[in-house]
Amino acid sequence: MAPRVTYAESYTEVFFNPANTLTLIKDLDTDEFPFINAKVGGNLIDFEFSEDAESTWSNWVLGGTRGQIGENTISKNQNITMMWETGKSAVALESSLFCDYLQENCYQAKSLPVIYNISSNVGYNTGGQNLTISGYGFDSGLIKATVDGQDCLVTSFGRYEFDCTVQKRDGISDLNKPHIGQHGISRDFINKTSGISWNNIEGEDSVKQLAIDLASEYMLGDNLASIYKAWFLPPKTGRYRFYMICDDMCNL
Repeated sequence: MAPRVTYAESYTEVFFNPANTLTLIKDLDTDEFPFINAKVGGNLIDFEFSEDAESTWSNWVLGGTRGQIGENTISKNQNITMMWETGKSAVALESSLFCDYLQENCYQAKSLPVIYNISSNVGYNTGGQNLTISGYGFDSGLIKATVDGQDCLVTSFGRYEFDCTVQKRDGISDLNKPHIGQHGISRDFINKTSGISWNNIEGEDSVKQLAIDLASEYMLGDNLASIYKAWFLPPKTGRYRFYMICDDMCNL
């Protein structure tokens, strides 16, 4: 599954090899798929918006289906399941299980809370400002909130929002200081009807997104580009290898 880090209303893709299953499934209605559902931690993935009667998959070939996560259970470790017309699929742990650098934290998927909106993005260094943060997944109350590095003390919480009070800080915000620690990757997505100026790629009109996964769209056209930017915090001093796979051109 990619991305394997999910949140309410995010999108993910489930990859599978049908093996010989498609040969065994007969007489499906035109609006039915060979698979019945896919779930993360028991919560359904809605993939019907991306598939229709013309969607096809092949035996013994890696396939996939892209879907949207609903209101899911917040958890650091979620199992992935997929039900087909012939029964539940096996899950290959050698490819579906992800572990951290120390091999201490392993998971197939994880579900995080998500922030959609904040009541104000301007405040005062004197503190005392009350903020309402809306989104999903705050009902556990295990919330540590900071605003520009300062604690925001939680005063109330629920599933869809929480309130907190910003504390006093010394000095004003440094707008030129990059923020390190944000989950995901900043992505500028360029999608044009005519040629892209590769010598001035940063100057092209783009849509800024938060990318949880580095895989980009494909088969959408011939004038696509993505600019990814992120911080890498190495867990240990050593040598690290970065690589890219792309068509037609990429630069790291």
